Amino acid sequence: MKELEIVILAAGKGSRMKTKTPKLLNKINGKSLIEHTINNAQKIKNAKINIIINKDLEILKKKYKQIKFIKQNKAQGTGHAVKVYLQQAKKLSNILIMMGDAPFISIIDIKKVLKQLKNNALVVLGSKMKKNLGNGLIILKDNFIKEIKEFKLNNKKDSNSHFYNTGIFGVQKEYLKLINQIKKNKKLNEFLITDLLKIAYKNKIKSKLIKTYKNKISFGINTFDELRKINNDNL
Repeated sequence: MKELEIVILAAGKGSRMKTKTPKLLNKINGKSLIEHTINNAQKIKNAKINIIINKDLEILKKKYKQIKFIKQNKAQGTGHAVKVYLQQAKKLSNILIMMGDAPFISIIDIKKVLKQLKNNALVVLGSKMKKNLGNGLIILKDNFIKEIKEFKLNNKKDSNSHFYNTGIFGVQKEYLKLINQIKKNKKLNEFLITDLLKIAYKNKIKSKLIKTYKNKISFGINTFDELRKINNDNL
């Protein structure tokens, strides 16, 4: 895809990991989580990579000099992180949003998102899971995304028939202006990038759901138990 920039969100606190090492610097098979994510992003040809970081990840600048690192001085959520990127962007391009803690999402699925982004304003990669421990619930209407309900804000009992947010978003450059409409969620005290889907729906802009075929490794690694389990599995 022409005019594509990748935005990796990696400035979160990662408090659920509860390790002395910053969450994204914990290793799997000898590489840190963020390095695995960078390797995945580098498989997309002709795409400029941007990473939103906090002070803990500034050490990556020496190794990845071809990547643009943008510091988010105060973690105010995923929506704020993308706003920080947009403030520093010299020109608007189509963007692919990735989460720094979800390094093993299939590149095949990511390329499916990019393919659909050619004809859709917004594209989200969703996946099923046996037990939802923290992912946003994707709510559909007429086969398009109406909204994504964050796990902490979802009052309804989930069903295994539902799809959940993997954190992979594609946004056409013409619709990036909608991100500026994201307001701070009062309950979580954060700007949520998932609110972009609700804003788009209210503006009669259709968002496409792409369904992953590798459910098991399509989500972020948030706890030490999840990290240990992935280390024990054969990826």
